[in-house]
Amino acid sequence: MPPDSGVHPIKDPTAKPKFLRPSRKAMWGGLACLITLCLVALGFRAITAETTVAVSCTSIKGGYECKVTPSGARIVDSRVCWEIHDVCENGVKSMVAKCVRGTLESGQEMRSLIGSTEFSNHATCDKLSARAIESVSVEAVRPLVTPQQK
Repeated sequence: MPPDSGVHPIKDPTAKPKFLRPSRKAMWGGLACLITLCLVALGFRAITAETTVAVSCTSIKGGYECKVTPSGARIVDSRVCWEIHDVCENGVKSMVAKCVRGTLESGQEMRSLIGSTEFSNHATCDKLSARAIESVSVEAVRPLVTPQQK
């Protein structure tokens, strides 16, 4: 056959096919990479698991009692912050920002008391006409380091 005919010679049909087999070192290296990728993916899922909170405040004598109800992943050391905005009938607006630190665990409430005097413009408010809880945020924080007692 001429070299430029474009036809390839027929190979022996009885010959065993040649497969490239990776070395043992390459196989173990590939398996180690696969396991590492799986662990990284599982760890990323645990780190990025979401936690949501609901903050509700009720009026009590002298201020408010606020309840923080989490749902989702457990965060051992967290800080939950929110703002309460009040509008009075005479047009005065007052606000207070509050944070609570503790362990967030689904189904377990954290409580916080807020005194009426903590609100800005509280003394000039005649009667509450509207209340809104805004800017709720959740963050994981480092544990407090306390000096060892001697």
